[in-house]
Amino acid sequence: MTLVRTISCWSIVMFLFIYILGGQFNVVSAHATLEKAQPANSEVISESPNHIHLEMSEPVNAAYSKITLYNDQGKVISDIKPNTSGFSKTLTYDVDDLTEGTYLVQWETIAQDGHDMQGKYLFSVGKQTATSIDTTQPLLSDVSFWWGAMRFLLQSLLLTLVGLYLVNRIMEREDLPIHPILPKYHSVTTILLMVTLGTGILYLMTLPQPVIHQILSLDFTVWLQFPFVFSIVALLLLVTLFALRNMESIWYDSMPFLIMIAMAISGHVWSQTVPIYSIVIRMIHLIGISLWLGSLLYLVLYVLARHRHSYVPILRALLFKLNVTAVLMIIISGILMTIDQTTFSKLLEHLTLYSTLWYTKVIVTTIMMGLGSYQTFKVMKSKKKIHQPILFLELALGVILILAGVIMSQIEIL
Repeated sequence: MTLVRTISCWSIVMFLFIYILGGQFNVVSAHATLEKAQPANSEVISESPNHIHLEMSEPVNAAYSKITLYNDQGKVISDIKPNTSGFSKTLTYDVDDLTEGTYLVQWETIAQDGHDMQGKYLFSVGKQTATSIDTTQPLLSDVSFWWGAMRFLLQSLLLTLVGLYLVNRIMEREDLPIHPILPKYHSVTTILLMVTLGTGILYLMTLPQPVIHQILSLDFTVWLQFPFVFSIVALLLLVTLFALRNMESIWYDSMPFLIMIAMAISGHVWSQTVPIYSIVIRMIHLIGISLWLGSLLYLVLYVLARHRHSYVPILRALLFKLNVTAVLMIIISGILMTIDQTTFSKLLEHLTLYSTLWYTKVIVTTIMMGLGSYQTFKVMKSKKKIHQPILFLELALGVILILAGVIMSQIEIL
């Protein structure tokens, strides 16, 4: 039986095992969304309402919920907290008398998995005086944008550098050249720690003030509602431990997998019925991406090192096995993650930002597979060398995959 057939058979077995083990327990879940409002969207009511009622798709934390009311000129009328308590699907806000005109309700709440969710809609009192009210801030002044950008940088660095470590370990066992970065260079560790800390600070800035105070006061009951905080703290600790000198090899070999677990707990997983299943398949997905990007970075460093002796024929065979394994891990876990979070019918029927990014990941992965096949079977086999432009293009496409994944983890699921 050939290598590809062997890996394929084991991949099918792994897919069925994981799906049967956990896939039936999780109910497809999304972030909290507004399902019904009173006054309703675009409704014109005859007199000022005493209350604004919002009905969400899932229970939300009322303590961290609020609405901001704008008039038709985009001026803030009031910030209102709900008179509801605890976790509830229905939020009620008391409203002062409103004069005739159109108003915008901008709502903000915290979903069960700790994500900050927002939305807005219009209603009018007496008559409609505006069809839209612009309250958007400049992109560069939006903290959520900078948090997303920093999170993207953090995940790109971690996935690529941790993947490089794993690939170096494989090469070391085969007596091939290695190009270590982590944990060799403490300057790189320092950069990782700074980026991780910066990501955590920006995340806190996206949360309501009471939440920030409770998190910084080490109120762990609040921490449990915001798993991204645990993820950041775990990453800070693990990156530091990774950099320790003169530890046993098992110490360093375990760190990449612990880092992947820490990254896996920061997404949509906590909105699922059985989070541990979602964490496992997301961790497998991250490991696959990490191995793929790590092998590409290894080849970049190999080219830059300009070895006198060519190891391309040996590298070709070894990296082919590694990349086939990584790609299958990505595809299988990607399918399982899609089943876990939404349905294929929704992805096909509704064109949203989430579905667009999903299609982008599929297309980019397919292109990377094509480029990798050309590199492996055409260039490295016949010409005994590495095509550098293709290599850098593959690495750039891999970074796009990470960017799409980060955005998908921060937006509403279908």
